[in-house]
Amino acid sequence: MAKKLIINNFFVTIHQRLSIINHKYSENVRKADRNINMIKIAYYISDHGYGHATRDIAIIRELLEHFDDIKISICTSEPLEFLKRSLVNNEERINFRDIKNDFGYCVTHDLKIHPTKTKRKVKRWLNNWQYYIKREMRFLKKNKINILISDIPPQPLICASKLKIPSIAVTNFTWYEVYKDLFSKENFIKKIKEAYTKADKGLILPFETGNLPFKSKKRIGLISRKITKKYKQKRKEMGVNPTENLVFVGVGKSYFNTKKTKFKISETIKKNYSFLTSSGYDLMPFPHYEIPDKATESQNYINACDFVISKFGYGVVSEALRGKIPMALTTRGIIEDVEGIKKLKKYNLAIAISRGAFFSCNWSNIFNHLKKLKYDSSDLPGRYTNRGEAEIVNQIKYLI
Repeated sequence: MAKKLIINNFFVTIHQRLSIINHKYSENVRKADRNINMIKIAYYISDHGYGHATRDIAIIRELLEHFDDIKISICTSEPLEFLKRSLVNNEERINFRDIKNDFGYCVTHDLKIHPTKTKRKVKRWLNNWQYYIKREMRFLKKNKINILISDIPPQPLICASKLKIPSIAVTNFTWYEVYKDLFSKENFIKKIKEAYTKADKGLILPFETGNLPFKSKKRIGLISRKITKKYKQKRKEMGVNPTENLVFVGVGKSYFNTKKTKFKISETIKKNYSFLTSSGYDLMPFPHYEIPDKATESQNYINACDFVISKFGYGVVSEALRGKIPMALTTRGIIEDVEGIKKLKKYNLAIAISRGAFFSCNWSNIFNHLKKLKYDSSDLPGRYTNRGEAEIVNQIKYLI
């Protein structure tokens, strides 16, 4: 009897183990099938500032929501940790690659472009051009990428063209316009323009510069991260008094690398206004509110403000526009800023201020002007109110 029981237990154990092996095998097969049928996207994001990254987070969240069978390889360097924090709990569907894509430009302490330093760094970037293309072509082939998106490094578009991978450029400007404006007589900018012509489709965001060098273009709606906390809710969370006039002061991430200018706010203005900045700027020699260093949803902080005073940048402008917040904007003297502010002024969404006025902190008259700005969505083109993320999802569906 005991011998029979031992034999039965032996067969039960074998059966259980076979069931486990069979289950693991079936699961591996299902995973393999999923990987074969996955839509594999390589997403290249600019290393200049965080404005590109914030709008790309909005796009990636939309893609993850609409496609179960998607795998996204995010390729960038400077904003990589910010992207990781913003896109947590998606490890199975997102792969993060630490690679340097582009450079941008050097900014001085008073928000001017430093042409000599910029030119030197751009040429160093272009010297690495062919090596970058060969390396990324190997990556795209090895990972069987189906679609490539760029915002807005130019070289990946060459890689996609050579490998016949459909490519999409998403932007409101290209580095070609910026460098042409800065270095109009230099031949090296032609190489950058030629790269952008390789995109299958250029999806153009609001506040765009003039004639972007894409062969096929489509103007789409505003892209920004969704506001997830209402004005009063976020202010209560931050400890802002309901009667405070809260102002966001923005200079952009590229300002970190400069010898910073301190904002010296007068006692009169301090009595009537409180100020919010990003942490790490050390802009003001008195206590004010800061967006915490590890915070990801800065759009909720901006939405808690009554006014924005900032250099032009797509990220802060799009998120202030979503929150219907009056803006006073200054320019770094580049075409991206000049054209963007011109369009915002046309629809009474912002006022333009000089760099001198921005850094002088004599802002009483500026606030008086901002109080007169009236946001009326009925007066705006549809692009300024439509959600561009949904249009990109439709473009991906079309390519599939």
